[in-house]
Amino acid sequence: MALGSASLSALADWQLSGDDSRLWFGSVKNQSIGETHHLDGLSGGIDDNGKVTIEVATESLDTGIDIRDERMLEHLLAAASFAISAQVDTSSFDSLGVGETLATSIPVDISLGSASTEQEAQVLVARLADTRWLVVSDQPVWLSAESLGFEDGIAALQEIAGLSSIDRTSPVGFRLMFEAP
Repeated sequence: MALGSASLSALADWQLSGDDSRLWFGSVKNQSIGETHHLDGLSGGIDDNGKVTIEVATESLDTGIDIRDERMLEHLLAAASFAISAQVDTSSFDSLGVGETLATSIPVDISLGSASTEQEAQVLVARLADTRWLVVSDQPVWLSAESLGFEDGIAALQEIAGLSSIDRTSPVGFRLMFEAP
């Protein structure tokens, strides 16, 4: 989410590298069994005004169990769109040299269909090369099921799987690689 010494007019050329980027989230079932799931189908970029837009392909969900993927897609992620957006001021990253990092906080908007929530993301930005930037979550972003309208879907999954519980709050993290052409 940062673009170092690139000028604001050059930001439109920065694209998210889908092959090198990932969104992950955790879940806890039966009060003690934690699992990590991920989505690799990310695309997006940063426009010339510093607007970050990331689209998430829900069909890239990978929980490690095919039937669980199908059920989660049906009951939680069936929305028409899943997106993350933010507004960044790249001037604070202009002084980063190759190999340098900066920890910062960025407000992000997470939307799934018509539901959305704004969260504060603690990120670590690393300039890997003149044209390559890595942005990772420095802490998880904690999302509640209620904030994205997941309560009914989680209840359905709990019943289908015969579980005593599924936590209604999940940690979310990411690895985003931005590149200039």
